[in-house]
Amino acid sequence: MIPYLLLFILAFIVYWQKDQSNKPLYYFFMACCILFAGSRDMIGGFDVYIYAEVFESYSIPRLLTFPFFEKGYLLYNALVRQLVSDRYYFFFITSFITIWAHFGAIKKLSPLLFFALFIYFSKFFLMSFVYVRQFMAMGIVWWALVLLINKKRVIPILMLVVAYFFHKSSILFFPMIFLLNVKFTRNQMILLIFGVFAIFLSPIGNFLLTFLAENSDNEKLAYYTEKANAINFLYVIEGLLLSYVAYIYKNAFYQNPKTTVIFNGFLIYIVITIVAITNATYARFSWYFFIFIIIGLPYVYLYINNLRERKTFRFLVFLYFAILLVRMLFVWDNGDLMPYKAFYMDTERKGQFDFMEYRR
Repeated sequence: MIPYLLLFILAFIVYWQKDQSNKPLYYFFMACCILFAGSRDMIGGFDVYIYAEVFESYSIPRLLTFPFFEKGYLLYNALVRQLVSDRYYFFFITSFITIWAHFGAIKKLSPLLFFALFIYFSKFFLMSFVYVRQFMAMGIVWWALVLLINKKRVIPILMLVVAYFFHKSSILFFPMIFLLNVKFTRNQMILLIFGVFAIFLSPIGNFLLTFLAENSDNEKLAYYTEKANAINFLYVIEGLLLSYVAYIYKNAFYQNPKTTVIFNGFLIYIVITIVAITNATYARFSWYFFIFIIIGLPYVYLYINNLRERKTFRFLVFLYFAILLVRMLFVWDNGDLMPYKAFYMDTERKGQFDFMEYRR
């Protein structure tokens, strides 16, 4: 628990940092995150052991033909295998690439760097232990967004194709190419958001998802659809709160092309979150769009004119995401992320997924 607490204290300092252009602090925080995530000793559950065994136990020719991962990710494995053959170095290199890419994209896009990095850290740092392929795809997608905002088109589209070959779910980001300059009215926003709420709070929503899964020829998507359950009120609350923020600050975002793109992505994140209210697994598909929350909330902070309201907003954002981080630490796999252990530490962790250890 203590290593997590120390890293959170650093994140706390980062969030309340007045100098948003403090480069030494930025690189120090990024280095600590990379070291912490990259040095983990098989923390992250079921998926981590699968990724490790495929990388470490398969020959390169066999690895390249592994049927259950995308070809881009397998090619990445083969390239890393040319350099190292140990799973711990594989995870360290992957964490370095992923976190560097995520931090770099946020640095390029956010008006308040440390405000945004704390949101990213609270939401995604622990998840980066688990969702290796999707987080690599997210890094590619977010850098494609940087170029899209800078009015590039060809290279970002090629990057999105590359991201698809790391995780197929990244195809969901393609519609953003057609929404860069669209401006929704408030009535259109209300109709969209509450229309989606109405559909996915009813049996129609699960029917649509089932139909999509059955016609996609994707076993994973079908599996996700089968996991439908009761309404997740946390997603309902988050969707409503973000919808309120979007409604109030729509005109401010639509003042220039860059923030117009950010606002439209903000809306898509809300919509996908609502889609997931009865099936939390689908929330994973919203992660590509969470970059718009990461960089959108700092813009909202800047749009607030009243100093007291601005301070209150910043405190509430901190409180919400700090609680989210702590909850994830204690709830994820029933707290299996704790205790933290680095691979170079000569201690025994006793995680609940130790039975999957293939090294004997």
